Amino acid sequence: MKNNFDFLRLVFSIFVIITHSFVLSGNKEWDYLCVLTGQNILLSAIGVKGFFIISGYLIYKSIIRSTSLVQFYWNRILRIIPALFIIVFLSVLFGSLLYNSPIPYLQNTAVWTYIPVNISLFMNQYYIPGIFEHNPYKGSINGSLWTIPYEFKMYILCSLIFFIKNKLSSIRVILIGVFITSFLINVLYFQQFKNLGTYASGILISDFICMFSAGSLLAALNIDQVKHLSIMSLLTFILLIVSIVTHTFEYAHYLLLPLLVISFGLLSTPILSSIGSYIGDVSYGIYLYGFPVQQILMSFQTFNQLELMIYSLVISIILAFLSWHIIEKNALRLKNIF
Repeated sequence: MKNNFDFLRLVFSIFVIITHSFVLSGNKEWDYLCVLTGQNILLSAIGVKGFFIISGYLIYKSIIRSTSLVQFYWNRILRIIPALFIIVFLSVLFGSLLYNSPIPYLQNTAVWTYIPVNISLFMNQYYIPGIFEHNPYKGSINGSLWTIPYEFKMYILCSLIFFIKNKLSSIRVILIGVFITSFLINVLYFQQFKNLGTYASGILISDFICMFSAGSLLAALNIDQVKHLSIMSLLTFILLIVSIVTHTFEYAHYLLLPLLVISFGLLSTPILSSIGSYIGDVSYGIYLYGFPVQQILMSFQTFNQLELMIYSLVISIILAFLSWHIIEKNALRLKNIF
């Protein structure tokens, strides 16, 4: 049965590019939603959290279906690594054309570590000194890569369910405990996290655990069997709007956003549910290519946030389309190799 998850992921990846267009064009990280909500909610934050919620739901389903952990990890690697390798390889290859340093390119140690570090799935390397150092957002080649190690760590945690996948009641208890614990950490220490700055608070792993475990918990509770998901989706959307108006969103969204994303994602909305069949699953590619495309554009000419947003979206969607149909889709055909 078709669903809206491909559409949601596409929207979330576009949210990230919109926010980045403000930052990378030299402005404050105040996108349209941020201004509308009194600088409290970023589109990119909604996008990244949405990715983790959907991932939690689908990865739980995957681990329950998997016949072995080898199969599970192989499938995850096939989904992440091929496209990731291509973007970091291209970054190093074309980085030589943008390089500006007295140190010869191939003698720069960072050139040689950039690819292995970023495809390790446990660490990030954002800089090769000499590239993008005169951009408004100096130096970073692909800031979007920062979430990938966190995503892979969520896969590792979720894979532990494999050993008790026939004990549904135990799984539910564990997921409820994980969600409540991470939720309380975020709520009780929200202000301290916020004082660290938007970026610092965004990378707190407790935040991602909360969203990922919420998606997994909804899968374990068989939310897909609930009748009237459209009504649930509408009600949670209304409650989210109310939480924004009443300034309780930073707490309420941990409960409401997962419900909205998964309930709407499970629907089969005409046109929206077919978008994946028309263009492919391009969201990952858009997420990977958006940041470096914007940095390259800014290295040649100064654009305002709207210009950068439009140009980078067009280019990133084209590159993501090629990535899906040439790299990602073909890599996924190797799923059954074991």
